[in-house]
Amino acid sequence: MEPFRFTLLGAGPFDLPTVLRGPETGPCVLIVPPLFEEMNRTRRLLADIGRALANHGIGSALPDLPGTGDAPGEPDVDLWRSAVTAAITALSARTLRIVAVRGGALLTGGEGSRGL
Repeated sequence: MEPFRFTLLGAGPFDLPTVLRGPETGPCVLIVPPLFEEMNRTRRLLADIGRALANHGIGSALPDLPGTGDAPGEPDVDLWRSAVTAAITALSARTLRIVAVRGGALLTGGEGSRGL
């Protein structure tokens, strides 16, 4: 099994518990999970995607949004949008692509389509 790193990604109130896989430099994929209970049901699939990317030399970041998983707070869509924006900013030094699953796509503000 390939190693992973657990970190707090973001800034200030949006320090998101995040699993990082793959190289620490170079391209990275921010994986935005689906919302509510769908996140729990897709966690393994999303982790498998991160492992597959790492096997191809591509980094990935899979955060827990506020009020979900290991992140403190209450579930709140506006907070989730701000948290995803903070994650994008935290990863902006890298060539970044976004994979958002189902309702998670509503949180990206169209960022995933830039530069494609």
